Amino acid sequence: MNFRLKINITPDKKTPMNKKVLKVSITAAIIITTFSSCKEREKDVETEVERESFAIYVGKDTFIAERNTYEMIPHKDREIVIDKNKTIKEKISSIADTLSESYFNNLKIDVSEIYSTGSSGKIANINLVESPDFEGPGSLSPYRSWYDFFQGSYGGQNTTIVLKESILQRDYKGQWIDGVVFFYQGDSIREMDHVRLEGVVTL
Repeated sequence: MNFRLKINITPDKKTPMNKKVLKVSITAAIIITTFSSCKEREKDVETEVERESFAIYVGKDTFIAERNTYEMIPHKDREIVIDKNKTIKEKISSIADTLSESYFNNLKIDVSEIYSTGSSGKIANINLVESPDFEGPGSLSPYRSWYDFFQGSYGGQNTTIVLKESILQRDYKGQWIDGVVFFYQGDSIREMDHVRLEGVVTL
């Protein structure tokens, strides 16, 4: 809080000036300059975005003792925070944008719609879109097309885990989707050698 003092100094007519005695009348004007700043701070608190965390998964080769073998299993790679007030579709789109940028060379992951079904619950349709320069397998440099991310045992399994686990969010406690249907270039994904993204994908 800041104060501004207005001081009026006038001679005391009853006291000789040669004695240097002055009668001082002080009028204090208190200006509460912090009022507006307090209001702005309150406004900042009111508009502060409430956020929540979502996990991003990758595949990790892990030794399974009971089967005496290595298997690729989901591993939490990082977390991102998203505005809690966004819709489910907007939250999934934010996750999809992170996956695109960080794991799939900015290949487009389009969350086209979310709908409810009687048997499978709430479903998200997600389309994996190739670059406009894509003309078929081998037409672009490695890993500049979804085709490359579908290839090989390791690559295909990792792609499945990154997309499936990160979109479905097994540890998230809020309202979420129950399954996802993946499309490739607008067509339903069929069974492939190394990728398991066909049909309604659930946890």
